[in-house]
Order: sequence, then C-alpha cells, then structure tokens
Amino acid sequence: MRGFAIALLVIITFIWGSTFIVVKNAIAHIPPFVFVSFRFIIAAILLIPFMIRRGNKITISEVMKSIITGSALFGGYAFQTLGLLYTTASKSAFITSLSVVLVPFVSYLIFRRKPGAREIAALGMAVIGLYQLILGPRFKFEGINLGDAFTFFCALSFALHISLTGHFTKSVNIESFTLNQFLYVGIISFIFSLIFGEKITGLSGNPLFALIFIGVFATAFAFVGQTWAQRHIKDTQAALIFSLEPVFAVLFAILFGGEILTTNQIIGGSLIIGGILISEW
Repeated sequence: MRGFAIALLVIITFIWGSTFIVVKNAIAHIPPFVFVSFRFIIAAILLIPFMIRRGNKITISEVMKSIITGSALFGGYAFQTLGLLYTTASKSAFITSLSVVLVPFVSYLIFRRKPGAREIAALGMAVIGLYQLILGPRFKFEGINLGDAFTFFCALSFALHISLTGHFTKSVNIESFTLNQFLYVGIISFIFSLIFGEKITGLSGNPLFALIFIGVFATAFAFVGQTWAQRHIKDTQAALIFSLEPVFAVLFAILFGGEILTTNQIIGGSLIIGGILISEW
C-alpha cells in the first residue's frame, strides 16, 4: 500500500507540474478568481456522485476541519494564480516549491513539532535560492516582483495545507473532507471575484479546455489521491515527492511555453531543490 501511495503522489506531482504553464495561458483570458472558483466547483461536482453512492455522512467536525484546511488551500491557489499574472511559470514553480521546506516550521508553530538541524539548514539554502530567483539578469537586486511576492505567500499557504492535511486526514472521511474543501474554496473564490468586479469571460476554446483539465485531473483526482496517499506515508515523505513539481513545471514551461531560464534562475532553483532534498531525504 505504501508503494502505491508513493507512485500515486509522483503521478499527481507530474500533473501539478504541467498546470503552471496551462494556468498562466488560461488566466490571460479568464479572470483569476473566476478561474479558481470554476476549477473547484467542477471538482466538487465530480465528487458529489461518489458521496451519494457511498452514503457518506457529513459531520460538523469534518466541516470545521474542511473549512480550516480549505482556507489554506484557497490562499495557496489564489496567491499562485494572481502571481502567474506577473511572473513566469518556471519561477512560480520554484517559489511554490518552498512550501516543502516550510512544512516543518509551520508544523512547529501549530503542532509544536520542533524542526531539526537539517531542516533549518535546508531553509537557509532555500532562502538563498529564493534571493537568486529575484535577482536581475546581471545578479543585481532590482526590487521584488509583485508576482514573486504573491507566489511566496502561496508557498506559505501550501505549507500550511500540507501540515493540516497530514494532521486531519487520519480522522476524517476522505471524500467528504475533500468535497467540503472544494465547495468552500469555490464559493470563497466566487465571492472574491464579485468583490473585485471580475466578469465570466473567455470560457471557450483552449481556456475552457484548460479549465476542465485543471478541474478534473489537477484538482478532483489529485486532491482525493493526495488525501488518501497521506494516510499511508509520512508528511515529510509526501513533501519530498512534491519537490519534483518544479522539475516537471520547468520542463513543461520550456517545451510548451517557450520559456528560457536565466543563469540566476537555474542557480536559485537548484538551491531551492537542494534545500528540499536536504530537509526531507
């Protein structure tokens, strides 16, 4: 069972890696919060039949846990989608991957699980890598890109989500826990789209295909699989597998997005991935 859980997380990470360039292209036509809202509503609709067939009951306790975890999930995808408006898919992937290094520190703040020396060293390496990513082409600091700042908050939110999922997943029904999160994120995102005056536009052709792909595979399938898999392996093992995401993302960005990595981006990304490996190996 453990081997299958690991293989499943690798497949999910591959799918997530492909989404950076897909989302970046889609939000050029679909407003960010509208995109996030529809993404999670599609995923929720797909899960409802399974809930009905199995007769799963939704408890108040599970709803509260779903809202807490869903808030972190909303923050992650809201900040990531906004960030992709202003930064490249490859940089977004590298900065998002910082979430893996941040997991031990978030777990310490919430659950008092003290990080070890290796995890502290890994964070230091990742911070140096992040600094390299935000440097200009000539290795000069030219200010923080708005997209990079948004994406850093995305990484914090995802670190929180990984920690909360690992904590709650052993005491909840997987389907209802995931469905409640999807509904919560979908509704909150829709409310934000109204607040910011976003309009539902661009829902045709490639953007519509991208939205369906993201909703079905990168959300419904991926998060049910993640929640199930984290029942059978440790949080740190899951985080190590998630470190493959920026590798897949960069490959997709280069092959299908025409992106070219600068020297400082290669150095920064390598340091972040190195920090992840040191922290979780």
